[in-house]
Amino acid sequence: MSNIPERIKPQIYSNDTNLIDVLLERQELFDIYWFHWPHDGPLPIEDFEPVIVCYCQDNSVCFVAVRRGWRYTMRLTEQVIFPLRIIFDGSYHHPIIVTSHEDHGGLNTNNSLPYQAREVSSEEIPDMFRRGVFHMTNINPVNFWNQEDPTSFANRNRSDFCV
Repeated sequence: MSNIPERIKPQIYSNDTNLIDVLLERQELFDIYWFHWPHDGPLPIEDFEPVIVCYCQDNSVCFVAVRRGWRYTMRLTEQVIFPLRIIFDGSYHHPIIVTSHEDHGGLNTNNSLPYQAREVSSEEIPDMFRRGVFHMTNINPVNFWNQEDPTSFANRNRSDFCV
């Protein structure tokens, strides 16, 4: 679908093996992996969890970001252990970036969950999962209508942190 060279593919770990699929939204200087689960905790709604891998002009990794509970967590390259590993914690599948300076509390990183990413355009990810519009877990009254899209987050932080 694109001429972008092959880049980082995160290894993922979860006690929930019911991953539906993984969608890959590729931009010129970042990738967003959308991990798609059949439910969000006990709620009867699908779950799409984005993992952003942002690149410098030379195609080296600049930062990695995840969204937990509609809030982004970003780690610069020097904080991340490579190969890139993401742990999906609990039934809400909150993503955690494996880093060199954080204790992950014994979360399972023994067996990675295999997947093949399917490349998609940004329009193929529903707004409910991109920005939380009408999503039942987006309960913050201040930001209910104003969650930041992962593409905006990547572009904004790329200009601040990447060369």
